[in-house]
Formats: sequence, C-alpha cells, structure tokens
Amino acid sequence: VSPTSVSGTTNCFFIGAAGIDDNTIARLEVRQGDNEVTVAGDNVTSVDIVAANGATVASATGNTVAINGLSAGIYVVKAVVDGKTVARKIQIVK
Repeated sequence: VSPTSVSGTTNCFFIGAAGIDDNTIARLEVRQGDNEVTVAGDNVTSVDIVAANGATVASATGNTVAINGLSAGIYVVKAVVDGKTVARKIQIVK
C-alpha cells in the first residue's frame, strides 16, 4: 500500500495502512476543509479517532467523525464495518 496525502484549507492529512487487510475498508476518504474523516464502505456503523496514548478523542455513530480541535499528531481511525473493528493510521499536520 502506498501512502497518500490530501491537503485541505487548514489541515493536511497523511493516510497510510496500519497493517490491516486492505479489503476490509474500501478506502478512507478525507473531505478537504471540512475537518472530518469519512470511512467509505458498506455497513460502517461507527468511527472513533484514537490518540497515541490510547484515548478516544473523537467518536461518531455512522461513517463520519468530526476532527475539529484535534492537535497535529498521529492518530488511529477505528471503524466498525460489518460488525468487525478495523483501523487505519492518519497523521494530522497543521
């Protein structure tokens, strides 16, 4: 998997795999300038953003979670898809 980066109006997000099977989540979509992360795929029931210390810093039911106010750093996006928890690493750069 090749990492990709997407620049927004206020944030730049680095998205890369964290050792998770690529077929589990079709893609991680970052909406530019909207300060949110959307997990695209079928049957996404919840999304959490977890900091490096293990604390959940943002959470949402559904496939989109707001990331307003998060500091620059590395986070893990955890999503429940088809009843299974999967994860991707993101880096927020301000």
